[in-house]
Amino acid sequence: MPFAPWTPEKAEKISKPHGISMVGMAAHAAPVLNLIRDISMPILARRPARGPVAASRRCRRDPFLTAGNRQKRIFDIVIGTSLITLFSPALLILAGLVLLSGPGPVIYRQIRVGANGDEFTLLKFRTMHYSETFLQATVDDRRVTNVGRVLRHTSLDELPQLVNVIKGDMSLVGPRPHAAETRIQGILFEDAVKSYQQRHRVRPGITGLAQIRGQRGATGTIRSFEQRMSSDMEYIENWSIWLDMIILLKTVPVLFGQDNAY
Repeated sequence: MPFAPWTPEKAEKISKPHGISMVGMAAHAAPVLNLIRDISMPILARRPARGPVAASRRCRRDPFLTAGNRQKRIFDIVIGTSLITLFSPALLILAGLVLLSGPGPVIYRQIRVGANGDEFTLLKFRTMHYSETFLQATVDDRRVTNVGRVLRHTSLDELPQLVNVIKGDMSLVGPRPHAAETRIQGILFEDAVKSYQQRHRVRPGITGLAQIRGQRGATGTIRSFEQRMSSDMEYIENWSIWLDMIILLKTVPVLFGQDNAY
């Protein structure tokens, strides 16, 4: 059966329950509706968009982790202080072994590039015969002492960097810091990979996602360095306290189970 066409007159007739026109009610309610709209719009505007139209977190802001992250800094201070206290006997023993390994300072100091591109003095146990010239270690490097070879293989030479963590130069977990003059295939690191400067958004770390994946030791090719950079950026964009804890726990077996540090 065909439907009769809809007309304004029918709308007015249907909307008159008990003789009161809905059109007339709308006219009287307009000031109240406008007031509700004016109050609710600022509140609704602050609500995040939902569903498929919501912008992804990565599109709305820079990488999650930055050097100023307070939660991570508190984590570093608490855990770093605890580790220094726990390892203090070992630190004294290792310092004595380094002292007996040959002439030179017990602690090796080197300028590295940290957060925001600022330079800082990195601390390590000396593992080589003393020299003021910096050259990246290579396989069977004759400059490495017998004690130093063990320290480098187990990364125990990095323990003094806990002091760097307490000072705020470094973090327990993050991309490893490099010397400004470090090169790969004759090219400076910042020139070899375009996104290299992105890793300077955060504090460098004693260990990191790249290290537990076996990407440690010297970087012989640009391709291997790109893979390490990929791990660094993955860490920065997915950081959480839980991820830091997992990386720290996985670092211990990695140190004693790999042979690509020398």
